[in-house]
Amino acid sequence: MALVRQAKKCGLALRQTHTCLAKRAAVQVGRYAHARQMRRMGRELRRLKTYLGRVYRDVSRKVAGDEVLSRWFAPLLGLTERMLVQERTSQNKLYGLHAPEVCAPPKGKHTVRVRRQSGCGGDQPGRLCAHVQGAGGQSV
Repeated sequence: MALVRQAKKCGLALRQTHTCLAKRAAVQVGRYAHARQMRRMGRELRRLKTYLGRVYRDVSRKVAGDEVLSRWFAPLLGLTERMLVQERTSQNKLYGLHAPEVCAPPKGKHTVRVRRQSGCGGDQPGRLCAHVQGAGGQSV
C-alpha cells in the first residue's frame, strides 16, 4: 500500500497497517479471478477496500493538523478517496494508483475507429491518411 509506505517515510505511526493481510487478500483476488470464482473474489475485494479505508482514515486524521504533511499527502489521499468512492457505473474510473491517467481497456468488436481521408497535406493522388482513435477518445 502506497499510503503505508509514505506514512512510514514521514514517520507517522499508524494504528494498524494491514500490510500482511492486504498482500494475502490481493493474492487471493488473483487466484479467485483465475478460477472464475467471482463471489469469493468480490468478498476479498471488499476486504481490501476495508483495509484501504481504515488506513486512509487513520492517515487523514494524523495529517489534518500539519500543513506540510497535508500538502505532501494531498495527491495520494485524493487518489485513494477517488478509488474508495468509485462504483461499477462511475465515469473516469481509477484503475491503479501508479498510473492514474490510464483509461479503461478496450472491449468488443469496434474498439478502434479508422477514418480515411483522401489526400494528405499536398493532395497527392493515391495517398491516404488514416486517423486511428482508441477507446476513450485517445489518439493512437
